[in-house]
Amino acid sequence: MKPVLIKKESNDEKEIIETIKEYIKKETGDEIEIYKIFNHHKHNGGIGYHIDKGNHKGFQSMPWCIYSASWIEDTDYMNGSFLFKNPEMIVTREEQLNHILIFDCFTPHSVEPVKNGDRLSNVYFFGSKDKAPTKPVRVGPNEYHQHNTDVVVPLDELIKLEKEGKLPYVLPRAIPFE
Repeated sequence: MKPVLIKKESNDEKEIIETIKEYIKKETGDEIEIYKIFNHHKHNGGIGYHIDKGNHKGFQSMPWCIYSASWIEDTDYMNGSFLFKNPEMIVTREEQLNHILIFDCFTPHSVEPVKNGDRLSNVYFFGSKDKAPTKPVRVGPNEYHQHNTDVVVPLDELIKLEKEGKLPYVLPRAIPFE
């Protein structure tokens, strides 16, 4: 599925999630559920090209993930565009405002560094209803998530590495999504 922008002026999270689920079902026939949400994440340093699912340096990254989506908050900042490879596509701040950006988890993408201000986004990850790995979780604004490191591993592996003192950061304590 090519990345797509869907007009959505409301920032109500439940409406955003339902809009994404309805769009995916209409376009692909897939019935999906939300499994992970990153709220109000600051991406001022940018995020290098990556995919949200698959094998990365020998570790599995969200093997259940099928679709990703992003909603940016209306804050003043410069740059911070969403960049895609295969297909080549740039989504600027202005284009993404009041829109939900939806793409499949195998689409390589990045976010360019912000020059002024703060780029705050809500990022959503969806999987099929029959392949739920865990209960859905919400990750808050100051918590670690996989894109902040060059190693992407399953949570069980991260917990093991943390217990062994091999992580240069503390894992967040995510709360269940309701």
